[in-house]
This record gives sequence, structure tokens and C-alpha cells, in this order.
Amino acid sequence: MTARTLYDKHIDSHTVCPLDDQGHVLLYIDRQVINEYTSPQAFSGLREAGRNVWRPGTALAVVDHVNPTTPKRIAAMPDAGGARQVSYLAENCRDFGIELLDILNKRQGIEHVIAPEQGFILPGMVIAAGDSHTTTYGALGAFGFGIGTSEIDVSTRCGA
Repeated sequence: MTARTLYDKHIDSHTVCPLDDQGHVLLYIDRQVINEYTSPQAFSGLREAGRNVWRPGTALAVVDHVNPTTPKRIAAMPDAGGARQVSYLAENCRDFGIELLDILNKRQGIEHVIAPEQGFILPGMVIAAGDSHTTTYGALGAFGFGIGTSEIDVSTRCGA
């Protein structure tokens, strides 16, 4: 038996199917972390295609990027753009059945800190999120992909 890296173990245990003869594979994603900044286009794409979120219980939405830095949290956002992002995230989470940690939720915080702290991210998992900091889950023995907004909305290609 040859030695295998943690990366190899993650890929092998989460491969759904090969996509080509170049070694590209479709990975099973255990969890997805969603925020107000990168999710609007993906939810719009779901609506336009008439699709639902597959396994909404494996997604966690966190208001993260537009939080005011004031010591006391308030629901009002300091700018109209941030306010619209937060309200659209709340609407999307309600409509698609995704748990939302909004600005006033006592569990709310920086998405990549609170998700593992609260047991949403565990060693051995593969995680996708529309944020480049998703790769920090590697420090916890998980495999995190920071994916682009358009990739959040891509449907499965296996068997297509």
C-alpha cells in the first residue's frame, strides 16, 4: 500500500464520478456556507430555473461582509446596498429553507470562524462556499473550496 495524502483521501472518499480523462472529478459536497455578498446571483439563478436547493439542511447562511463595526449590533444596515443584500439573503433563506444567522442572531459572526466553532464544519468534510477564505478549513482536517458565484449555481453534470 502506498502512502496517501490527506488531499488524496478527501478526493477519493468524495468522488461522485469522473468528468473527463484528465483526472477532473465531480465531488460530493458535505456542507455549503452562504453569505449575503456572493449568494444573490446563485439564488436568482435557482429562481429563474425553477429549481430548489438540494439538501438545504447542509447549507448555513451567515450575514458576514456588511456587518457594522459598532459595538452594539442593530438590524439597520448603514448603507442601502448592504441592507438590500441582507434582506435578499433573508428572503432567499426563508424561501429555500436554509438556516440563517442574521445580524442579530446570538450565534452570528465571521462565517469561517463560527461554522467550525458550532460544529457545522468537521474533519473529513468537503465544503464549498463563495468566499476565498473557505480554504482555511484545511487547518481543521476538512477540505474547503472557495468557489465563484456562478459555480454556486451550477447543476450536476454526472450522467448528463
